[in-house]
Amino acid sequence: MLVVTGSVNATYQSLETRKNVEISLARWLRESPFAWKTVETKGFEVTIDPDEFEPQAALFVDAWLTEERCLEGLVTSRAELPAVIDVRIERDQVTVHEGHAELKGGSFAIRHVPAFDTSSAVQLKVSCVGMEATCWLNLREELKISAQERERRAAISRVLQGNFSLHDVAQVIQILASQAGVVAGKSRGKTPEPQPAEELDEDFLFDSWLESGEKRAKTSSERRRYDKALTALNHWLNSQSDEAETDDEEIDEGEDEAPPVKKKLSDGRNEDARDRRRQDLSMTEMYVLLDRLCEGIPKKLDEQPDRADAGLLAEVVASRVVDRTIRQPAFVEPCVSWLDQYSSFGYAAPARARVAQIAAAMAVYAMSRLDAIGSPVPLSSFKEAVDRASGTSLNVEEFASLAKEGFERDLFSRLTMDERQRLADTAARIVSAATVDDALIALLRMAATGPSRGRGQADQEVAQVAQAMRTHSRLPLTQGLLDTAGIARSACPLCNRSLDKDELKALRSKHYLVHQNLMCRGLVIFSANRSRLTAILRELQHA
Repeated sequence: MLVVTGSVNATYQSLETRKNVEISLARWLRESPFAWKTVETKGFEVTIDPDEFEPQAALFVDAWLTEERCLEGLVTSRAELPAVIDVRIERDQVTVHEGHAELKGGSFAIRHVPAFDTSSAVQLKVSCVGMEATCWLNLREELKISAQERERRAAISRVLQGNFSLHDVAQVIQILASQAGVVAGKSRGKTPEPQPAEELDEDFLFDSWLESGEKRAKTSSERRRYDKALTALNHWLNSQSDEAETDDEEIDEGEDEAPPVKKKLSDGRNEDARDRRRQDLSMTEMYVLLDRLCEGIPKKLDEQPDRADAGLLAEVVASRVVDRTIRQPAFVEPCVSWLDQYSSFGYAAPARARVAQIAAAMAVYAMSRLDAIGSPVPLSSFKEAVDRASGTSLNVEEFASLAKEGFERDLFSRLTMDERQRLADTAARIVSAATVDDALIALLRMAATGPSRGRGQADQEVAQVAQAMRTHSRLPLTQGLLDTAGIARSACPLCNRSLDKDELKALRSKHYLVHQNLMCRGLVIFSANRSRLTAILRELQHA
């Protein structure tokens, strides 16, 4: 038996207060909780004076906001409906959005409603000439989510609004960690454990009932939430002072409470200093949580580089990397390491485009920081990394365009617009650098013309490559070509035998390897720009 209890009406009186809650509950029960008695209706009686009914011109509205931020509603009236209505969304008697909507059969829709705080009740007011109607605005996404999920979203909103605690920051980091599948640890602030749900009579209940509808919206809704969490993370990072992070402190993971602070028996003048130390320690703990998340992400991308959220996860790490370099300008190594590591994963197309933008911006930013501290700039490595990330060999215009798009992302928002433009304009310096692939192509061309007769090391290298190119003469030279995904499999493409660590290291360093296995002796080539090397190898094969 399906039993529905509770209130399902919204009266004018209920609309006058923001403390009113309208709720109904539907339950499947094996047995009826009621005793039924058959009766006959004797008659009907009107107990309200007809004059108290609403006038014929009264307007009524019911509206809801979808997960795609589309405001939809239905307007009814005993009088003729207007063609256009004015629409206003209010929260705590403050207008958060207003506009106009056309009525078609009483229905209306307004797309792309801007985000607003939904932590308290929201009303919708519609009006036209001489008529007005008010209703509670149903937020469909809010109605579906759990209390824990609602708190997480509230934490994101508080961080974005700048009115947050460190517990909110920890929540944001945990949200991103849960998406990545990484255990980032927990902060010392204790979060109330959710209470176990009561056992219900039937397995098929509300969650199952919602499942079919949720499947359609789940992916886009989750993507928006995690992108918003990343925005909140960058908002927090960008809002901290340069002295906020303390790298040399250690956190004892086994303690739930903050360690005791030494206290002098005085008149309390040390209270402010003690509070500052506690705040610094808590701030350090936030960075520890974030660093644990960043440390776990590469493994997840190794396991599944084509996952839909790969671009977001790469950007989480990039945000932390840029934050550290801005705080410690001489500490550029994280930027260089990020470029090398995160340009190498086999991303799907949307993630690849996102990572390529960040990589281009990261490259010119790292170059400027290395120049500032007088360190050599690995221009060829930077060029190869960005080409790897984009999947093609970029010209100056393409590189600069990607860098500008990358600088528009939140992780670089502490740089001024002039700084971003100036950095993007230095792309030509990286693009013009000779790469390892350029040196490899020159070596292949020399080897293809015939064995060198010299005795120098370079001549012997050419002769060795020339011999290896002829070893598997029945196979195309492209058979030995590996891209980023291929080298991850650690197997020779010619003989299918495993390549050891030293061989893989040499292959990544020089981009070619003469496989010394007695059953092979062939030439193995590695390039992230597979299309370019494929064209060169085919040209040499048919020369």
